[in-house]
Amino acid sequence: MPAIFSKDYALPAGDRPLTHARIAHAGNWISGTASASSTDGSGAYFADAPANSLLFERWKPAALPGKWEIDAGGPVSVDYCAIGAHDLAATGSTLKVEYEGASRTNLFARSQELENAVWVKNGASASAGAVRAPDGSLTADKLVEDTSAGAPHRVYSTLAIAAETDYVLSVYVQAAGRSYGRLRAGTNIGFIEDLTFDLGAGTISGAPAGSAIEALPEGWFRISLPFRTQVGATALSGAGVYIWDTAAGGSGGGDNYAGDGVSGLHVWGFQLEAGTAPSSYIATTTAAVASPWRDLTPWAAITSAAPIFAIFPLRSARRWRIQVSGTTAPAIGFVRFGRALQFEERTRYPGRTPFELARNARVIGARSVTGEPLTRIKLRDGQGLAFSWSFLSEAWVKAELPAFVRALEADLFVIAERPGTHPEDVALCWISGEALPRPAAAGIADLHDFALNAEGYIDD
Repeated sequence: MPAIFSKDYALPAGDRPLTHARIAHAGNWISGTASASSTDGSGAYFADAPANSLLFERWKPAALPGKWEIDAGGPVSVDYCAIGAHDLAATGSTLKVEYEGASRTNLFARSQELENAVWVKNGASASAGAVRAPDGSLTADKLVEDTSAGAPHRVYSTLAIAAETDYVLSVYVQAAGRSYGRLRAGTNIGFIEDLTFDLGAGTISGAPAGSAIEALPEGWFRISLPFRTQVGATALSGAGVYIWDTAAGGSGGGDNYAGDGVSGLHVWGFQLEAGTAPSSYIATTTAAVASPWRDLTPWAAITSAAPIFAIFPLRSARRWRIQVSGTTAPAIGFVRFGRALQFEERTRYPGRTPFELARNARVIGARSVTGEPLTRIKLRDGQGLAFSWSFLSEAWVKAELPAFVRALEADLFVIAERPGTHPEDVALCWISGEALPRPAAAGIADLHDFALNAEGYIDD
C-alpha cells in the first residue's frame, strides 16, 4: 500500500482527480529543521546531507514509538508526505503522519494500562500486553470477565472534572470472546449518556448525537461518546467499558450476567478530553498529557518496501512529523513534506507498465565449452520507467512545469502515477539520459505533450 490516504479522504475542491499523477519534487517540498524523538547511533539522520543521497538521510529510532519531525519555522501549506526508502514491512512496523494543530489533553492517566490501580475492575481483571494494539505495539490489554453472577463486568476510572462542560470519552476495543458491550459516562451527580456496541456488526446504538465508531485493521474499533456534565458535577463516576454477553445486555438483566472466566474484550487507548469530538489519541503514563499533534493518516501496516506517498487535504501548519511503532525499530530514509504537483486532466491515457514489472537486471557469467553456466552474476539497474502526459494546456504548462524541470536537475523526485486506481505504483526516481525533458506541441490548438524517462530506486 505505497499510496495511503487520510481517514475518510475526500478530494478537496480544486484538486485534480486521483487518476492524475501526484509528484513530490525539490521545487515543492518544504525546508526546515529536522529532529527526532530518539536516534540509533548507527542510523543517524544528518540534516546537512548532500543532495541526491539516500544513505545520508537515514533515521532509525532507538526506541518505539519513534517520531521524526520537520519544523518549517512558520506556517506552510502541505498535502503530502513522501518516504523514499524504508524497511517498515520487514520489521513489521506501523506508520502514521501527523501535523501540529490546537493542543488537546487526555485527562486519563495510564491510558493503556488497565492493569494499573487507577482503573477500577468490577467483575473483571486485566491481562497486560495481551495482543497487538492499533499502533502495532504489544500494549493492548485483555479485560477478562470473572465467573461472578448478578454483577456487571466492567472497567472504569474516576477523576476530577468541571461542571456544565462538554467532554468526549473514547476507547479502542476488539472482540476477545465477547463482542457486545456498553460505553458509559456519568459523574457524582449521576448517569449522563451511554451507547451500546456490536463489534461483529461494527455498529453502535442508543448513542447521542456526535457518537461514532471507527473501523480499524485487525478487528479494532475506536468508539467515542460525547456528553455534557451536570450542574454541580465534580468527578467522573462509573465512566468506562461494560462487557455484555448478548446484544441486548447482560443475560442476567441490565449489565449483569454470569461470566465464564475467560471471555472479554481487548481494550486500549482510553481518552477523556474537553470538547465534542475526539482528537487524535494521546498516550499517557503517570498523569494527563497535552499534545498538539493531529493525525493526517491512521496507523498503517506497510506491506512492501516500495516508497510511500501519503495524501491528505491541504493543511497549514508549522510542524509536521511521522511516527512509527511496533516491536522492531525500522530504518527510514528520504522523508519529504510539501504541496504536490498535480498533473492536469487529459483526454486520453497512454499505455503504462506496472512499476513492479519495470525492474531491470542483467544476468551474466562464464560458461563451459559445453555451454553449462560456471558462474552467475546479476547486475541490477533502477526500474525503467516512462511517463507521458498528453494535451496539457499552455497555461498549466507555463505555471507548473518550469519548477519541476528545474527540480529534476537538483534532486530525486517521488511519483504516485495514478494513486486512485493504482495505489501500489509509487517510485523514488531520477531522470535517465543526459537531456532534460521539455514539453512538445501536441498539434492541437495550444496544447502540449510532456514525456519523462526515469529510473526508480529498488530496495530489495
